[in-house]
Amino acid sequence: MAEIICAICGAKTSKRKTLSIGDGKRACRTHDETQTAAKEIRDKAVEEKLEQARKEAEKRNWRKRQDQMTLDPFKPRCMCCLKEGMREPDFFRRLLIEQAKWKLITGKDHNPFNPEEVRKSAGPLVGTRVLHYVQWHGKNAKVKVPYNCWMAADLVGFIAVCSDCVKKKGFTTYMEEQPPIEFDDLIKHAAVYETLIGPIHQQIAAAELMETN
Repeated sequence: MAEIICAICGAKTSKRKTLSIGDGKRACRTHDETQTAAKEIRDKAVEEKLEQARKEAEKRNWRKRQDQMTLDPFKPRCMCCLKEGMREPDFFRRLLIEQAKWKLITGKDHNPFNPEEVRKSAGPLVGTRVLHYVQWHGKNAKVKVPYNCWMAADLVGFIAVCSDCVKKKGFTTYMEEQPPIEFDDLIKHAAVYETLIGPIHQQIAAAELMETN
């Protein structure tokens, strides 16, 4: 049986009486340092196995979501996590309609500084996953995008990404790229909305309330 030199005390011993402490070294089982190093090695091996299992499960889930997206291609989804959501313009349009419903029901506008009224006036949109438009830099970008989205993304130059993935991946949204709106512009936009678009949203809101009542 080959002799082993303990890396801690230098004593000659056998492999059976030693433990690996990393870097190809072994030491007597009786040393506290040996037990500590061996435990760290075991814990690291367990963590690596768990991480490998997590990655494999993530790949399986990713393929499953890709298949689901292929089967249901017309439902808006985040192109990173593939979860269903509502595109940003559709969300804001729907939000204005829900707020018009609130005004018809309560007889007043919601208070934008009251979180509870803001939540109630948003109605069924609370918790909706909003999809933002972000620039697409080609399929070689460091972002997972389903294979069946590459052609569309290359064609239009942007992809739809949910708020969570925007933060995780560090994307810049289309709205963030636009110049800031000045107060005078805000007044003009509000006047245009109240004159041209607001009445249409109020009609839609009234019609939907009649259908549900």
